[in-house]
Amino acid sequence: MNRLSSIIFSFLFCCSYLTKSDNYVDSLLVQLKNSKDSAQINNIYNQLCDFYLNQGDLKLGIHYAKKEIALSYNIHDTINLIKAKIKLSHLYGDQGANDIAIGYLNEALSLPQIKKDEEQLSNIYSILGSLYTKTHELEKAENLLLQGLSIALKNNYKASIPGLYNNLGILYRNKGDFDKAGELYLKGIALCEEMNNLRVLMQTYNNMAVVQKLKGRLDRSLFYYNLSLELAEKLNDRFHKELVIDNIGANYIQIKNFKKGIELKRQALKIAEEIDDLYGKTYINRDLALCYDSLRNADLALYHYRQYMQNKFRLDSINNRNEEQKLQLNFEFQQEKLALAKEKEKEKAIADEKQKKQRYIIYAISIGLLFVAILLLLNYKRYLTTKKQKMLISDQKKIVEQKQNEVEESLRYARKIQQSLMPSEIFFEKKIEKLKAKDL
Repeated sequence: MNRLSSIIFSFLFCCSYLTKSDNYVDSLLVQLKNSKDSAQINNIYNQLCDFYLNQGDLKLGIHYAKKEIALSYNIHDTINLIKAKIKLSHLYGDQGANDIAIGYLNEALSLPQIKKDEEQLSNIYSILGSLYTKTHELEKAENLLLQGLSIALKNNYKASIPGLYNNLGILYRNKGDFDKAGELYLKGIALCEEMNNLRVLMQTYNNMAVVQKLKGRLDRSLFYYNLSLELAEKLNDRFHKELVIDNIGANYIQIKNFKKGIELKRQALKIAEEIDDLYGKTYINRDLALCYDSLRNADLALYHYRQYMQNKFRLDSINNRNEEQKLQLNFEFQQEKLALAKEKEKEKAIADEKQKKQRYIIYAISIGLLFVAILLLLNYKRYLTTKKQKMLISDQKKIVEQKQNEVEESLRYARKIQQSLMPSEIFFEKKIEKLKAKDL
């Protein structure tokens, strides 16, 4: 009865959760339909993308991330454009489509605005370097990871630095430089302990254990595996717990301690079955089959070998589907690139035409301004000539007036001399009276 009640309760809880989820999506879709604000629409695309990713629906998650990218291009929202491209790179990277993930990150790096956000730039270098490590392009990976680390150290981005140390450690481990890898892991461990970053610390302990094993130091390897296992239990990370227990079991098997190794492998297998980790179930069963075969236990060896083959068949089927999906995703990505290239060409043609028209307008205005400038210059020249002529006439007038004054002055002076030499009228009157007197 209790079991039945528990089942009913679980069913009702699931129905309630699904109803809430549907209501949430419906609410977002209604907002999307009614909204005319591009920034709000972009935000809704982002929320829908995150929702579907959390639900494990990668197809719809990718669909809305692409819509966010398209709208971000149109409204020139560079910040959301970069974030959406990084999100898509994670999505495709998780699907094993590393080339597509790299393509989106390189597109983000090509945007001029990314250079202004050094924290985001460092993050992209870290992710891109990790992807190139997976595709075995180690020189590219090293260059990018070192650039990311340099930026993070310069700006003291403490949250990013441990992850970069971890990724660089994996890179140098793949290159066979175990000492360099160990040195970087130790730096990452110190920083994680200082910041109490338990998840990255757990992963770094595990990576350090792998390096110690490759160097033949199984005791140090077990030490770091146990540290990683403690954190996995503390964080309740069952997948990592399975991984570490499996690795510890492999260490014991390497030193021919089959009893301890098998015990740990069986623990790891139990967790793998509980969390339905198909990859773990496949290869732990293979390892157990080999161990029991070494111990001449044919029944258990055969049992685990059959389990291995069944899981391997399922895993190969999933891998084949994933490969087909990767090809489909790659085809869609190439189609999107072509469509984007055509759109850019169209935009460039429109911009060139607009620029051409602007050039014609500028040429026309320039010619008009030149014509006006020539007219102004001619008028100014005419004005200067007229002014000069007026000044010349004025000077000549002054000279003439001066000469006239001089002549008049000379005439007045001559008249004065003349008057001074000639007898006066009274003298002539007296003379005339005298003459008249004599005649009488």
